[in-house]
Amino acid sequence: MSNNKRIAKNTMLLYIRMFFVLCVNLYLSRAVLSALGVVDYGIYNVVAGVVSMFSFLVGSLSGAASRYLAIEVGKNDMEGFRRIFSSLLLIFLFFGVLIVVLGETVGLWFLETKLVIPVERMNAARWLYQFTILGAFLTFLQAPYTATIIAYERMAIYAYVGIGEVLLKLFFVFLLSVLFLDKLILWGGLLTILSFVVLFCFYRYCTLVYPNTKFKLQKDRQTYRELLAYSGWDLVGSLSVIAQGQGINMVLNIFFGPVVNAARGIAYQVEAAINQFTNNFLIAVKPQLFKQYAAGDVGGMMSLVSFATKMSFILMYMLSLPILLELPYILGLWLGNYPDYTVTFTSLVLVNNMLVVLRTTRGTIYHAMNKIKYTSTIFGLLFCLALPVSYWFCRIGYPPHYVFYSIIIINILVELIGLFVMKYFTGYSIRKYFFDVDFRCFVLVLFTAFPLYYIRENLNTGFLRLFMLALVSTIIILIFSYILCFTKTERKRLISFLRNGFLRLKQRG
Repeated sequence: MSNNKRIAKNTMLLYIRMFFVLCVNLYLSRAVLSALGVVDYGIYNVVAGVVSMFSFLVGSLSGAASRYLAIEVGKNDMEGFRRIFSSLLLIFLFFGVLIVVLGETVGLWFLETKLVIPVERMNAARWLYQFTILGAFLTFLQAPYTATIIAYERMAIYAYVGIGEVLLKLFFVFLLSVLFLDKLILWGGLLTILSFVVLFCFYRYCTLVYPNTKFKLQKDRQTYRELLAYSGWDLVGSLSVIAQGQGINMVLNIFFGPVVNAARGIAYQVEAAINQFTNNFLIAVKPQLFKQYAAGDVGGMMSLVSFATKMSFILMYMLSLPILLELPYILGLWLGNYPDYTVTFTSLVLVNNMLVVLRTTRGTIYHAMNKIKYTSTIFGLLFCLALPVSYWFCRIGYPPHYVFYSIIIINILVELIGLFVMKYFTGYSIRKYFFDVDFRCFVLVLFTAFPLYYIRENLNTGFLRLFMLALVSTIIILIFSYILCFTKTERKRLISFLRNGFLRLKQRG
């Protein structure tokens, strides 16, 4: 199967999953916020954030799992795959236990002494915390199996489990309304059950379909050293994600309380929903990037990086622009009542997200080339700056949305530095990449944002305006994207990609 056809097929499967998951999650967000209330919803976000701070290892280890397993599949080395998989599973188990230990000591101390939680809800928060730690441990063990499915590009099972997951979550929301128990504690327990079910599904599928995923104790110390060294250099990058995410969430809680955490939680749910559109495409592309590098085709890898980055940005922008223009109306339609700062937080998060997507695909090449020793350190330290800067803003009395300004400024700086890092490791021209990717994306925004804003100002508020903006913005962005963003070669690749996707869809129909 050609690369374009494989990417098209897998992207289609992931988008089927995404549309279903997204529709259900939109309802779930409103239902959970309504069932828990704003304060408990904020507590849920901040308590889950404490556990996430100790789960930073999963990001770096997952990166190692994706890279090494995909490369072994690309080389068709099944014995090598078994060796890597079994080593990874043991490493994940060890660090999963470490996370539980850290959570029950340092994390519990932080929960009890530092977080701003109403006294009458502290006992519920403790129960939620324990459930969340167990759920994080189960999710940690799931990572090698998920990486296996992605390495083999078997996106169908990934899609089916995702659909089953949200259906089960939908049932759990129903239980929230009929069981007369503390809803915050009950929600934490139900989500832990969900983590176990998902782990079992991936485990069962992998062990049945891929015998080389059955655990066999490996005594090759070199393999462990290589995997841990790779993950270790990626550790700073994972820490920076925690610093910008849950670290700043803790700062907001300390200075402004759980209601602001609820607003931040909603903002990042909107971001997560939009990210599914680009992430699904990148999940399908990433194995091809690894395999092209393993085959020695660095030029082909960079060509795919450029194409995938622009595709990701266009998808992100096409979804974000109408939401940004109609955000108060959309939040009211979706949630009814929502906490203060939700509109401001969400707007800034979406703007930042369009900066992040410009570097996401490019970051994959450093993993493929095993050049993360310096890249993770450089970028990770820059990202970590957002935490002390945000703390300083809050400490001297600035409103909470200033923390997002610090994140946006740092991401602009990272994008500029990232071009020089790319040049150093790949030899690819900074000028060529900047004008082919960043500049084209900027011109696209320039040519489309102002006309759509003008259209918005000349329509009455309501569902009709939202529908018209979504429809017109999609048409305008697609037309200008095709004209402004893609080279002649990339237009052929895009047409081939879309044709393969439609053929697959027709065959399934």
